[in-house]
Amino acid sequence: MRYYEELIPLHQRTHRNRGIGSGTLSAYYREVSSCYADLGKTDQAVDAASAAIVAWGKDQNRRRKALAALQKVLEAIPDLDAYVAQRDAQVKQSGLDAPVLRKTLGRIYLLANKPGRAIVQLLAARDLQPNDEETYDLLLQAYDRKQDPAGACGVLLESIELSPRNLKLYPELGRRLEKANRPAEAERAWTGLVEALPNEAESHRLLAEHWRDQKRYEAAIVQWRQVIRVRSKEPTGLIGLAKTQIAAGKKAAAKKTLEEVLGGTWEPRFKKARKEAAALLASLG
Repeated sequence: MRYYEELIPLHQRTHRNRGIGSGTLSAYYREVSSCYADLGKTDQAVDAASAAIVAWGKDQNRRRKALAALQKVLEAIPDLDAYVAQRDAQVKQSGLDAPVLRKTLGRIYLLANKPGRAIVQLLAARDLQPNDEETYDLLLQAYDRKQDPAGACGVLLESIELSPRNLKLYPELGRRLEKANRPAEAERAWTGLVEALPNEAESHRLLAEHWRDQKRYEAAIVQWRQVIRVRSKEPTGLIGLAKTQIAAGKKAAAKKTLEEVLGGTWEPRFKKARKEAAALLASLG
């Protein structure tokens, strides 16, 4: 351990950017962290493991090793609750906290099926680093584990504010609000898809399929026409439109749409779409 305590400052003095980003410094910190952990020096072990993460710089793939090392150190603490209480007291006194540490504590509590305690740590991580998507994913898991649908919906709303182009969030929020018998808010979540990305075919497709499932065929047809507008060189929007027209009992309109697919010039990768259109047309008689 003394070897590393001398080697780390030397490495920092003699390397560019104090050794951050090279991987060597991070490895040194991981080794010394393990030594401190073996000696029962928890605070020093955690600090060294945290420093290993910082030492990787912006290399996200390599930082995973350092993150795993921090989690291993924290999981080995005999009384994690006592450690967290001690850490809280230190933060209160110093005013300094670490989002990665809080997020890792939240993940450990979640793995231990203690969602309430996980939420406390993850909320602290969110407040310290509000642009971290992984923290929101973990928070959603924690609220689900706690069976707190209102909390889960709140997290999804925050996630949408953080990543408005993430299309998977809107349907997830919409379905949860529907299940919670909050139809007006659910509708707002679904329409938020196309409000956030009006020129993306995928947002219109998701809303069209949702409204088709709800048997709101006229509204779904409008969205399929938007898909066709944005992706005019693809037949998939036309097939979606035809299926909705069939479900709405508009066979003549569906035939015309399918004939447009069969008569169009599409790239070879859409061969299956042409076959699907032919099968649908044959089923109409």
